[in-house]
Order: sequence, then C-alpha cells, then structure tokens
Amino acid sequence: DDYNPLTVAAKVWTPSTGTVVHLTNWLSIQGNYSKAISFNTAAAPDVYGKLLPVVEGKGWDTGLRLSLLRDRLDVTATYYSNQEFGNYIDPTSVTNQINTLYQANVLGDATVGGRNKQNAADINGLVRDTRTRFAKGFEFEAVANITKAWRLTANIALPKNTERAYGPMTRAYVAANADLFKQVLSDAGGTVGTDGLAVRKAGVTDTGTSGSESTGNEATRAVNAYNAIYANVANFVTGERPTTSSPRNANIFTDYTFQEGKMKGFKAGFGMNYRGSRVVGYRGGDSIVNPANAAQSIDDPAVNGYTTVVAPGATLYTLTLGYSWKLKSGQRVRLDFRINNLLNEDDIIWTDTTSTLRPKGGDFTSPARETVYVPYAYQTPRSYSLTAKFEF
Repeated sequence: DDYNPLTVAAKVWTPSTGTVVHLTNWLSIQGNYSKAISFNTAAAPDVYGKLLPVVEGKGWDTGLRLSLLRDRLDVTATYYSNQEFGNYIDPTSVTNQINTLYQANVLGDATVGGRNKQNAADINGLVRDTRTRFAKGFEFEAVANITKAWRLTANIALPKNTERAYGPMTRAYVAANADLFKQVLSDAGGTVGTDGLAVRKAGVTDTGTSGSESTGNEATRAVNAYNAIYANVANFVTGERPTTSSPRNANIFTDYTFQEGKMKGFKAGFGMNYRGSRVVGYRGGDSIVNPANAAQSIDDPAVNGYTTVVAPGATLYTLTLGYSWKLKSGQRVRLDFRINNLLNEDDIIWTDTTSTLRPKGGDFTSPARETVYVPYAYQTPRSYSLTAKFEF
C-alpha cells in the first residue's frame, strides 16, 4: 500500500572456504575466500522513501606462518582484500539542509511553522544512501623468545581503504531538484548569483542569522541552507578516494628478566605504540575570498571532494619494572611498576572521523571557509601504577 515500502528480497550465493597447508614443520600457508550479504535492519529509507537494497561483500586473504629458531620465533604475515557494494552511509549533511530550505517561509509569511509554497516535502530524517568500499592491506606479527630471559612482541598493520560512488541517490536528487531549490529560495527572498552562490534579494533585510518566521523573513535561513546543500554535496564523489578509516598502526614491546646474580628476579621492559594519521574528511566545500567582491566567497579551485583532511597521529611509550621473589615459606611475591605515556606526550588527539567548515585561518571577518577536523581530546598524561601479587 501507499504507507509501506516495497519488500526487499535477495537471493545470493554466499560461499565461505579456507585452507591451511603445512609445507614443512616450520612453514605454513593459508588462504580464505567468502561472500556475504547484510540487510538494512534499521529500515532507513533512501531520499525517495524507498528501502535500500542489501549490502553485498566479498573478500579473500592469504598468509604465511613461520616458526623459526627452534620455535623461539613465530612470524605471521597476511595480505587481505575486501570489497563491499552498497555499504550504507549517512547523507544528512545534505538532506538536513534540503529540509531546512523546504521549511523556509515564503517572504512575508509570518506563520509559525510555515513552509515553502511549492509543495516540496521533507526527506526522512533517518535517510541513508550507499557507497562502494574497498579494503586491502598487510598485517605482520612476530613473537620471539630470544632467550629464556628476553622476550619480544611486535605487530604492524598497513591498511589501504578506499571508497567510490558515494551517495549516488542523494547526488541524483540534488541534480533533479535544482530548479525546485532555486524556486523555494526565491519565494523565501533569496536569489542565486552568477557565481552560483545564494544571496538575499536586493531590498530584503536580514532579521537574524537564521531568519525569523514571526517577522515574515527567513531569507537568510534559506540562503544559508541553499549554499550548504551544494557545499556539502561536493564531497559526494563518484571516483575513488581514501576513506575515513582506521590508520596505520604498530606496536612493539620487549622485556628482560634477570635469571641469576644479585639482580635475579628483576625485570625491565619497554614498549612503543604508534597510531598513524587518518583521513577525517574532504575539502569539497572549501571556499576562498571572491577577488571581485571581498565580502563574498567562491569555490576554492585548488581543492575538491577528493582532497583529504588528515588528522595527525601519535606515538606513546611505556616503561615497566618488576621484581619477583620467593618467601622462605614458599609463597611467591611479585611487584610490578608501570609508567604509561613515558615522555608525557600532550598533543591533541582526534577522536572521531568528523570534520566541519570554519572561517579560513580562523579569521571570522573572512567569508572564506576551510574544512578542519573535529572533535578532539587531550592525550592522557603520564601515569604511574604499582601492583602487588601474592601467590599462596
């Protein structure tokens, strides 16, 4: 019926297979291949109110495992490649602005809760769209008992994640409704200049940052929404680009336990955790000051929706000290002292793959905008811990 979306059905073969071959007593190889599907369990519709199709994916991995030096060194190396078609994304950076434009009163209409007069209906607030996503990379891990007293572990991950065909339905909706957007904007008291940017019509005064229904003037609100639609949809690209995803990372830790002499039972260790920089956004919405009018901005031709915004990474170090001894009664006592963030790294860390537009260079008098990363937090400062263990 008219109030329920059409049924979404899928009939897909989803095989999964893998094998391990022990070539020698110290070398093994393995490989896996699988396909999978996932339904839109949240039932979020697309921009047209229809349910999205199922997500389909496939992937494979292969690797080596070596056991060397009489089993004192284990090394694992893996390469993987995955593809996901129809992965759901949140297009509300665009659709929320479309709704804001649609909700703008016609100029002179002081009705609270008024709307456009073109019968343009809001898009569902839980809307979703799709993208195609690719993930491939190397993973390496080594565990070594170099001697009876000396241990070492290390791992590294080198992912390369990309996406393409981002938000195709949202892009199509914006393109198909360009004339409607302009008409709603015009009805609200705005117009589109030769540079493609919306401004208030001559003679229409500003009644505040978001306009005011009570004064019958939401022109500013409509202008801001119109410009935001196109600034944000510029990041919805068709070609391939890096995704906002997990960064490269590496960890290493080693410790040494004295086995004899006056230092017997004493252990010292040192570790490092590296978390690389990561993509958190794109610069399709960036602008520069209009050379012909310093009060206006125009699109920045030096960047686009493929130009990434990258948040920096961080490296942290850890130091551990321990001492273990046996009481005359036979019980063992162990003390462990640990210093996290040894060098007291205090740089800001970026906690999410989120970005936003701000005045370029932090200059609030400039109409130009640039994309920067948010949100952030402060690195946990150097900390100390001491634990004691008594074995009965």
